[in-house]
Amino acid sequence: MPRPRKKLDPGTRVRLRDEPIPMKLDALTGSVVGPDKYGCYLVRLDRPGRYYYADGRVEELEVIREMWDNLLPLEPAKPAKKPSGAGRQA
Repeated sequence: MPRPRKKLDPGTRVRLRDEPIPMKLDALTGSVVGPDKYGCYLVRLDRPGRYYYADGRVEELEVIREMWDNLLPLEPAKPAKKPSGAGRQA
């Protein structure tokens, strides 16, 4: 079983570098579900995408398969800094 070259843990927030063809995505962001048996990652999209078949059918997708090099890990949200008391006047 091939393994992805980049280690992305389940739950990691990612952004796709590009919209896969022939899909239409309303959001390029999602969360990693995990690796698949082909060496790619399964990604649960923030909003469902659509896959357009050559025969005209359209399928709604919540999870897509992507190669590791098309996924950009997003930085986790950082907590807001508490204002310092240095600027206070007595």
